[in-house]
Amino acid sequence: ASGRSLEDWAEAWLQTPSLNTIGATWVIEHGRVAEMELRQTATEVEPRLRPHTTTLGLIGAGADGRLEIDSVSVTIDDERMLVPEAVGRPVPLFVYPNHGDHDYALAELDPASLDFALERLPELPDVLLRQQVWSTLWEMVRASRLRSTDYLEAVRQFAPGETDRSLVGSIVDRAAVAQRRYLPDQDRARVSRALTDAAVGALQHTADPDLRLVWVRSAAMFASEAGDVARLLGLVDGAWTIDGFEPDQQLRWTLAVKAAAYGLDEALVRVDHEHGRDPSDRGQRAAIRAGASRPDVEVKEDAWSRINGDGYGSDYLTRAAIAGFQWSHQRDLLSDYRAPFYEQVEQVYRTRDHAYAENYLRWLVPDRWAEPAELERMHAFTLELGEEQELLRRHLTEVADDLARDIRVRAFARARADEPE
Repeated sequence: ASGRSLEDWAEAWLQTPSLNTIGATWVIEHGRVAEMELRQTATEVEPRLRPHTTTLGLIGAGADGRLEIDSVSVTIDDERMLVPEAVGRPVPLFVYPNHGDHDYALAELDPASLDFALERLPELPDVLLRQQVWSTLWEMVRASRLRSTDYLEAVRQFAPGETDRSLVGSIVDRAAVAQRRYLPDQDRARVSRALTDAAVGALQHTADPDLRLVWVRSAAMFASEAGDVARLLGLVDGAWTIDGFEPDQQLRWTLAVKAAAYGLDEALVRVDHEHGRDPSDRGQRAAIRAGASRPDVEVKEDAWSRINGDGYGSDYLTRAAIAGFQWSHQRDLLSDYRAPFYEQVEQVYRTRDHAYAENYLRWLVPDRWAEPAELERMHAFTLELGEEQELLRRHLTEVADDLARDIRVRAFARARADEPE
């Protein structure tokens, strides 16, 4: 229809995997942009550069001091490309290589723009741009270009002031993953407590019922110490209240399960009470999950035996016990189940349906502590699998890839934290 051959385009965009990353650098002379350059990179696995047509967003202060967005349309099909349209313009405070999200690529922030984002992100006047910047910060964490602790500090500072519900939801969901997978052990307690405090503060100060629901569930997700769980239980029990807010059953179950996992006093009484309030299928599964969550040697032995034996009456209920078995803070208690996991998982994949087998793997694989020795054992086990276990090999390879990333991201955060100021 265009009169142009699309064979080269199709080869670049439809027949090769992976994403390119595009970033900008610039040179300043006499308070103006003397040179600006776009740079495109590819992954080591798939080092293919592609043609990109994108919009370069230049954000600076207007006459009234408010931020204004200027944009330049650019095309890049090689590793580097100059942007002559930017020359002579005032020095930008922030540059975003994919303003408007029209390009299929990852954006990378230059040092000045990254500093701006970590200090003034809420000032960006466009909600789509803020959403893009949050996504870019997240990808930079995953690529070991931004410390997970710096990212979560930005979440702590800025997310409570955001008013767009969908954006807040995506921010806190990613923050929960970063907290669980990417934080160095030395920072876990401090950062988790700060995130919980921020969520509780946002819950207390917003009048938006949808945002209240997001923030109370976020606080329950972030709570990673017995004291924080106990504080949130006070909201459920009425020890402290928020005008117009009534805890729902989902929140009650989330906190009841965590109370059991952290060994809080009267946790079993609470679980029984909630099961009485909610005798539904959801309540039955939550009660089973709470039971398997308890930090007790005999409880773990019994749960492991039932999970790998006769189960809990149905696969559905057994999967609830599987979901409650492993908790990050129970590392020592669960260490004896690492080798048995590898002994059992192959049999599970041989004899159970795919959904159950994948659930078994995802919840019980000992990956949440980001230990290189565990990654080595995982690789060795995968290499020994026969051709008939291709599905297990593929699933375990995906887990190993995630674990390798966890190890890299945590190491990057630790190393950067140890650098002198």
